[in-house]
Amino acid sequence: MKFSVQVKDFARGLEPVVSVAVKGVTKEYENAFFTTLIVDENGITGVADGGKVSIYADITNTRFDKLNFKHGASGVATVKAADLKAVLASIDENEIINVEVTGDEDSGRELMFTLESDPEQFQTLPVNSENIPRDRYIDDYMETVSDDDGLQIRRDLFASGASALTFTHGFEEYRPAYLYWVIRASKDELRFASGSGGRFAVLEYIGHDLSNATDTTTLVVPNEQTQVFVDIVGKVSDDMITLHKTDRHLVLKTSNFIAVASNYDPEIQWPDLDVFLKRENNLRLTTRVGSWPNAVKGLAATYNEDAKKAFDYHVANLDIDLAGNIITAKTTGSTMRSKRKINIEDAEVKDTDSMSAVNLNFLSKYLFEAFKNASDDEHVQIEIESELKPVVIRYHAGQQVGEADDFRKPNESFGVDERFTVFFATFTEDD
Repeated sequence: MKFSVQVKDFARGLEPVVSVAVKGVTKEYENAFFTTLIVDENGITGVADGGKVSIYADITNTRFDKLNFKHGASGVATVKAADLKAVLASIDENEIINVEVTGDEDSGRELMFTLESDPEQFQTLPVNSENIPRDRYIDDYMETVSDDDGLQIRRDLFASGASALTFTHGFEEYRPAYLYWVIRASKDELRFASGSGGRFAVLEYIGHDLSNATDTTTLVVPNEQTQVFVDIVGKVSDDMITLHKTDRHLVLKTSNFIAVASNYDPEIQWPDLDVFLKRENNLRLTTRVGSWPNAVKGLAATYNEDAKKAFDYHVANLDIDLAGNIITAKTTGSTMRSKRKINIEDAEVKDTDSMSAVNLNFLSKYLFEAFKNASDDEHVQIEIESELKPVVIRYHAGQQVGEADDFRKPNESFGVDERFTVFFATFTEDD
């Protein structure tokens, strides 16, 4: 194997490959932490397989304007991904380097990087005896489909939405649906939703041409591979990414790489969240977000180390006094108690009898999470059907009770409006 390239674009093309090789890997997996370079007359293909995600990245002159790739001899070499990244980082990005495999199987092979401007300067890496194979099933599948066959969505919104919801990812094996999060896409709206069964978060973007979906399209994404996907799409500049699903893979495609999540179940069925998001509520009230932080900190203070040793979970209680326009938040630890008050700005009651005295119990961590997601000068609308139905909290609300469709906040960075909602389960003291 022998070729020459400019360092900057070579390193840039390898960035997503190195990420897959070293981040979120299955540590005992045989291919973890390695990268295979395949060289032919067309350019370089970087291959990595961390056990959870694999990737094939084409690094060619047509995709990278200043790569200056020149083919010397075709071949394959596998090296430690982190070492490869460190070697390239040690050389000026504008330098042209000559790269070739030296040595033999008996004496040991090296991948040598020589500076074209001064051939006396070089770096070497040991070459692994085994290479990472390409998945021929994926290669064959991708030859049968086009980007139009997959779900194309804006790259920046995918990365932002996926990152925003990680705090709600489920992890319990006996609830397989919640080992995934879900994208619901139409042409001008994207909904990202994640949950554990006990609580959910929903982030919606509203704009123009956010996806290629002509009808509402739903696709699930595995939690385990999400952070790697987010990381690698952040290393390219494509406007859109394409998602394909096979009977056992989720494929993420950009202009220069294909990333594959294995052990994927495309038949996973998620619950219909509109049951909660579009329901009729007997009580809707608004509060200022800035009224909550100190109260939440007080509740959290009672779940100290002693309480954590004594209890597997921590319960918070909200007592809603509509006559006094006050929510009283209470919780008890093993040695500490907290009672704090939050002002109600506005309220609308549809069933006065059932809502005359409202008392809610839920896991305190859900409340802690809920008020990390808006600024102090904003308002939230809290919606309650009954004491035993999930509590819905809608962000970007007004001071007065309003309709959910109107709760939008312009996101100037992305040129879209966004809506954000969380909801979580309640229970009785006897549960």
